[in-house]
Amino acid sequence: MRLRQEQLNDHLTQQLAPVYFISGDEPLQSMEAADAIRKAANNRGYVERDILTVEGQFDWGQLQSASDSLSLFAEKKILDLRLPSGKPGLQGSKAIQAYLKKIPMDKILIIQSGKIDYRSYNAAWVKALDREGVVIQIWDLSPANTLTWVAKRMRSYGLNPTQDAIRMLTERVEGNLLAAAQEIQKLQTLFGEGEISDQQVIESVTDSSRFSIFDLSDAILTADQKRIQHILKILQEEDTPVILVLWAITDLARKLYQAAKGNAGIINKMPRQKQTAFRAISQRLQQADWQAIWNSLVEIDWKSKGVGAEPSKSENRIWDAFLQVSMQLSGQKVFASKW
Repeated sequence: MRLRQEQLNDHLTQQLAPVYFISGDEPLQSMEAADAIRKAANNRGYVERDILTVEGQFDWGQLQSASDSLSLFAEKKILDLRLPSGKPGLQGSKAIQAYLKKIPMDKILIIQSGKIDYRSYNAAWVKALDREGVVIQIWDLSPANTLTWVAKRMRSYGLNPTQDAIRMLTERVEGNLLAAAQEIQKLQTLFGEGEISDQQVIESVTDSSRFSIFDLSDAILTADQKRIQHILKILQEEDTPVILVLWAITDLARKLYQAAKGNAGIINKMPRQKQTAFRAISQRLQQADWQAIWNSLVEIDWKSKGVGAEPSKSENRIWDAFLQVSMQLSGQKVFASKW
C-alpha cells in the first residue's frame, strides 16, 4: 500500500502495518515520518529497537538474525533498517523478500532509504514491500509547496506570520526544511506566540543556505538568475576559494561548448536528471559569443593571481565577473565588463 506523507498520521491512528518503507532525499520529512511510526509502535508495546545500517560490506544475514532473535525482556521490537543508497543489491533484495515471506509477529520493520528512481519501483523487493506493508515516497517540495509548508509549520508553533514573513523565511532557508524548522523554533523562543513580521524574521534568522560550487553549476543549467546571484553571494561571504569557483564555471563552460558545437556524447555522460536542462541550455548557446566567455574566464584567472589588479577593488570585481559569465552560460545576454 502506498501513502502520501500527509496521510501517515491518520493511518497510524487506525492501524500499524508490519513493514514501512520510507524513501526520499529530503531529510526532515523522512525523519519525521520515521519518528511518527516509531512513536505509534512504542504506544503499541514495541519498546526495543535494533538499528541496521547498510554500508560497505554489509552482512544481510543480520536482518534474518534480528528477525529470529528473542527480545531480552520478551518485548516487541522495532527493526530500523537504514539504506542510504536506496540500492540493496542482489543479496539485499533476496534478504528483504525472505523477511517479507515470513514476517515475525513481534517485530515491526522500518526501512529508511535514499531516493530511488522510477525503475527501482518495479524491482521485486519494492513490489513485495508495497504488497506486504506501507510505502511512503518523500518528494522534494516545489517553491510553492515550500511556502505552504513553512506557513503551516509556523502556525503549528502558535505563530501568526505575515505573507512577507513567510516569503522571507522561505527565501532565506533556500529549501532547507531542517533549517526552516530550526529557525521557526527560534522565532517562537524569541518572540513567543502571535504575529510575526518580516522584520522579526530578518532579526532572527541567519542565512541557512549553504552552497557548494556544484550548486552554482546546477543553477546555471536551470537558468535561475536569482539563484545564481544568491549562491554567488553566499560563496563569497563564506570565503570560498576563487580558484574553486573558477574551476567549476570553466569545467561547465567546456562541456556546454562541446554540446553547443554538436558533441552529443557529452550530454549522454551527464546524470540523467540533468540531461534535459543541459540540452536546452546548450541549444540556446549555439550562437553565444564563446570568445567573449573564454576571455572573461582568462581575465578572472589573471585577476585572481593579482595580474594588473588594484588590490582594493580586485576581489569584488572578480565576483562581479563570476556573475556575468554565469549569466552568459545560462543563456542570458550581458554586456562586457570593464576591469
